[in-house]
Amino acid sequence: MKKFLLYRQPETYLVSLGESSEEKLPLLTKETYNKIKDKFGNNIKVSDFPLLLSEAYGKKFDLFDKYTWNKAEFISYLVDRVLEFKSGKSLDLSQIHTDVLTAYDFTKEEKRTFLEKSIEEVLWAIFLLLNNPAHEKLNIDKND
Repeated sequence: MKKFLLYRQPETYLVSLGESSEEKLPLLTKETYNKIKDKFGNNIKVSDFPLLLSEAYGKKFDLFDKYTWNKAEFISYLVDRVLEFKSGKSLDLSQIHTDVLTAYDFTKEEKRTFLEKSIEEVLWAIFLLLNNPAHEKLNIDKND
């Protein structure tokens, strides 16, 4: 008999810069941060969001088209969220997860991957990088 794991998007996933001390970050957030930092260095911009997300998951999304993925309205929305984050306000990454799914097309398998490999923790890494792309890589303790 097969067991099916049921993954659900959290109702809320609030983060802020004050909660982003290196010791408190989830392991996936640290790993994602370092992976994207290795690939893009200090050259990280909000308009690269689809590429950052693709790099974080280590795959090209099936419905990815670099000419249609930079939706101006959604990028503007992300700029507003980055500015809020920089100013110390909390972000609800669960809401941003929902908004990403609304703005872009993904296959069912890709959406399931976002639940299995928490997109909220991945988004946290992306927002940390967008806040300060010049920050050094994060230390990953062997106990993480």
